[in-house]
Amino acid sequence: MEAHVTVTLAIDEVSPEGDHFRRLHRLTLLVADSPVFALSFTVTHIIDETSPVFGRTLAELDHANAEFIVTLAGVDSTIFATMHARHSYTPEEIRWDHRLVDTITRTPEGETVMDYSKFHLVEAISPVG
Repeated sequence: MEAHVTVTLAIDEVSPEGDHFRRLHRLTLLVADSPVFALSFTVTHIIDETSPVFGRTLAELDHANAEFIVTLAGVDSTIFATMHARHSYTPEEIRWDHRLVDTITRTPEGETVMDYSKFHLVEAISPVG
């Protein structure tokens, strides 16, 4: 029926005093909730000056043992129970300058259809900036 997602960047950092520690940065998402999770929604984080990812290269993220932790909670409309999912992504699993292929189309009759055969497909895009 509904879903809520969070994305957290876990990354090794060094304090000004030289101490090594693991920091968790909650990423700001354009849309973090979907009141109707019947089809899908895309989770988007803008990498700008306020993002903890801003200015970091893939090599820097890899060296800092970066991990993007995605958690999803939603209500199953069949049994009305809260469901949870969690997955983490390392820098080498991220497809930079790509986006997900649109999986939602309309039939000639106007019906909205989700094409699950495209669910994991991505396409290259031109870098912004």
